[in-house]
Amino acid sequence: MAVLRKLLGGMICLYENGFSYTWYHGWEKIGRRILQYGRESLPYREVRRRVQRLVCADEGKGFFNSPQTGKNGVVALFALYCPSGEVPEYVFSYIRELRKIAGRILVCADSAVDEPSFERMKSCVDGGVFGRHGEYDFGSYRRAYALAESHGILDRSHMLILANDSCLCPLAPLGNMFADMAKRDCDFWGQTSYSFHGRKHVQSYFLVFNERLVGSGDVWRFLSKVGGAQARSEVISSYEIGLTEFLVSRGYRWQSYVPYRAVLKNPTCSPCMLIRRFACPLVKIKALVGESFENLAKVHRVVSESNEKAYREFEAVAGEWEQIPEDE
Repeated sequence: MAVLRKLLGGMICLYENGFSYTWYHGWEKIGRRILQYGRESLPYREVRRRVQRLVCADEGKGFFNSPQTGKNGVVALFALYCPSGEVPEYVFSYIRELRKIAGRILVCADSAVDEPSFERMKSCVDGGVFGRHGEYDFGSYRRAYALAESHGILDRSHMLILANDSCLCPLAPLGNMFADMAKRDCDFWGQTSYSFHGRKHVQSYFLVFNERLVGSGDVWRFLSKVGGAQARSEVISSYEIGLTEFLVSRGYRWQSYVPYRAVLKNPTCSPCMLIRRFACPLVKIKALVGESFENLAKVHRVVSESNEKAYREFEAVAGEWEQIPEDE
């Protein structure tokens, strides 16, 4: 019976045609109710960070380190959210790996951070803005971009990276993905792409823009209009999908490191395939908490084998995530 359920769900998922997401999850709910199959492996448990009381009163902190010579023209804007006020260790590991690619890194948090985290950030990135703004990662990207622009950093840049703290990194060297994408003909790219209700897009947890795009100002034209989204679904539709559609409408071409449709369902929910088949350097933390189409024990094992240190850092924050009740 369990095999039958999987076959039925898989048949509906053969094409990303706008119905696969909805109907596949419908079959999974039937499986839960009738067949009671796979308590750990049964997709799809949507998860989110737990809301915690911010421990920092000061929500207006920021800094910018004086420009230094010898930077490589690659700028990374990093968005994070720290509801407890403490920046987790996995974020610093991610930033250290990102530093191998980016000459300059600017961060923006949609929250305050405590004093130890603030001082540590000052020592490892070039600038930061910390304070609750309620506009999700794209609101942080907008503020970090404005900080970079105000100091003239982007004037001499040939590559712009948008990244956020929703991922563990590296599960493989980040530089390998950049070396591969340097051979492809595109104006912007990400690790994965997806079609949601027929709207193809590059997933926004990791985006890279080439010199043509950086110099055009079109990224800022889009980011400058960010604001007002109240729900995650609205952010995905207006900003994540909207960004790809906006840039395509202006004549830019996109690609993804994992080829489009190489994974039939949402690729971020198949972390084992991303790591083993494509040697992806990034894996979404949500996939380790239950938002996965793969067996959860296997996901944990594969991530641990790929980078045991990163996995231990995930374990330290696993309790900060919770499943979203089905009736929400």
